[in-house]
Amino acid sequence: MLDGPCEGYDTTTVHGEYVTYGLSDEEIKERVKAFSPDVVGVTHPFSYLEKHIYGLCKLIKSIDKNIFTVAGGVHPSFSAEEMLRKCKELDCIVIGEGEERLLKLLDALKSDKSLGSLGGIAFRENKNIIVNSGATFIQDLDTVPFPARHLIDMEKYIKINKPANPFLKKERAERIFTSRGCPFRCCFCGGQRFWKNIRMRSADNVIGEMRLLKEKHNIQEIQFSDDNLTVDRKRALEIFAKMKEFEFVWCTPSGVMVNTLDEKMIKEMSASGCYQVTISPESGSQRVLRDIINKPLDLKSVKPMVDILHKYNINVHSNFILGLPGETLEELLQT
Repeated sequence: MLDGPCEGYDTTTVHGEYVTYGLSDEEIKERVKAFSPDVVGVTHPFSYLEKHIYGLCKLIKSIDKNIFTVAGGVHPSFSAEEMLRKCKELDCIVIGEGEERLLKLLDALKSDKSLGSLGGIAFRENKNIIVNSGATFIQDLDTVPFPARHLIDMEKYIKINKPANPFLKKERAERIFTSRGCPFRCCFCGGQRFWKNIRMRSADNVIGEMRLLKEKHNIQEIQFSDDNLTVDRKRALEIFAKMKEFEFVWCTPSGVMVNTLDEKMIKEMSASGCYQVTISPESGSQRVLRDIINKPLDLKSVKPMVDILHKYNINVHSNFILGLPGETLEELLQT
């Protein structure tokens, strides 16, 4: 696993209108040459990285045109055919969740089988682009192994210290995903389209990962990256109760839904080390929330909940969106 931004963190390179940090193209090229891979996968989470992904695929093919190039992530999952048309050096795209799908793809390549029978991938066959639907989702997330942190330089991550929440309390911080997806259908969110229905790891599975982080990496702060950590009340309370043994401090930089909170929940969050939550009212206009965003939130409930969070010494950050299609100037000013 080659993590260019981490390994070359102190190196900046100008690419036209972009300035990037991380390993240079030549350094990446040398590492790929040294490993001599059959397949190279490139992760592509955000749309603005598209040209950079194409550049990486061209770089890899310049080493050996027989290397099979694969991209995955949120943007390729929604733009598979378009990306394959734009970049002839990109051979295949894994759509949606990749853990099982990529393994099946590698098995097919290894045995020289046709890719046509694989669901949830897009690929080029002769001059045609084939997009296979039928992508399934992992229902039991406890079957997914913990992140392969042994393949990266964890100590360098901690030293670089660029966490999801920039106001961290401890230097040795790490992120955790305990669930995938969200039950709500806000119009602007790609996450609910990418993950589909919400699925959750068990509390014991989450605690197992926390124990590993504490014992192996001496992690002192947890940053939950879930779209909605507290949506399953019973599970959330179980996690908060069981994680007290580690004496972490923790936060939710990605957000929690105000509707899922009450004083009992907040009290347990505080008791288990929570020092910050992010909430997402999105708009100061109830009409915009209801008719444009499609978010089931009563704005009148926000301030009382913030007051309770403050009562338990939990800092509150908020997300807002300005200029949604259909929003009036008056509604923007309300926000």
